[in-house]
Amino acid sequence: MKIQISGENGRFGRLFIKNAAKQNIRLEPSCYPSADCDVFIHLAAKSPLASKAEIIHSNLSYLSDILAKINPNTLLIFASTISVYEHLNGLLDETLELRPSSIYAQSKKMGEELIKSFHSNHLIFRFPAILADHSDLHLIARLLKQCQQQGLIKLTNADKPFNNFIHADDLSAFLISILSHQKLVNGVFNIAYEPVNSLKNLMLNLLSSDKVQCLDVPNSPHIIVSTERFTREFGRSFKLNTALFKAWAEQF
Repeated sequence: MKIQISGENGRFGRLFIKNAAKQNIRLEPSCYPSADCDVFIHLAAKSPLASKAEIIHSNLSYLSDILAKINPNTLLIFASTISVYEHLNGLLDETLELRPSSIYAQSKKMGEELIKSFHSNHLIFRFPAILADHSDLHLIARLLKQCQQQGLIKLTNADKPFNNFIHADDLSAFLISILSHQKLVNGVFNIAYEPVNSLKNLMLNLLSSDKVQCLDVPNSPHIIVSTERFTREFGRSFKLNTALFKAWAEQF
C-alpha cells in the first residue's frame, strides 16, 4: 500500500513518520497525491496564529488543489479540528450543525464540506490540541507558564470535563494501527481522550493544590466532545496516560 503524507515538517508529522517507520510503515512525504497513491494523509495546515490570508490559502486553496489532483480511489485522511464546535455547549458529537466564528475553525469546516462534496472516499478526524514537544500554545501549557510566572493558576468551571487534547504518541499509535488494516472506513470522527477528567484534576496531576485556585464562574469556553462514534467504529477509546502527560508537562 502506497501512503503519502503532507505536513511532514510539522511537530506531529515528524513524529508520526518516525514512529510509523519503526512499525515498517513507510509514509512518503508529498505535497500532492500521486496517481498510484492508496492513502493520502493531509496534515499540512496553518495554525490559528497565522494571518487570515495564510489560513485561507493553506487550509482551503491548497486543499482544493489536492481534490483536483487526487485519484477517486485514493482514501483521503483529513486532519480537521474540534474547534469547529466553537460556541456550542454540552457533550458535542458529529451530528451537530457547526457555526464556528474564528477564521481557522471556519476554514476547517469549509474544508470538510469541500471533501464531502468532491471526494467520497474520505476519513475526516476532528483532532483536539496535540501535545507534542514545544506545543506551548495549548491551554494547559499556558496555565503551567502562568504558574511559573505568578505562582498560581486560576481556573473557571474547573470541575467541568475537559478533553481538548491528546498526546502525540497516542494519536500516532492509533493512526499507525488503522494504516495496518486493508479496509478503512469513511466518515467524520471526533478524536480525544474520554471526557472523564476535569481541568481541575488534570492540573492537580501536575501542580500542588496550593497553586490551583478554582473560581466560581459558571461559564467556560472549554469544548467537550463525544468520542462514542469513534469508539463504536474503531473498537477502542483513548484513556489518559498520566506518565506521558506528566513527561510532556516537564518541558514547561
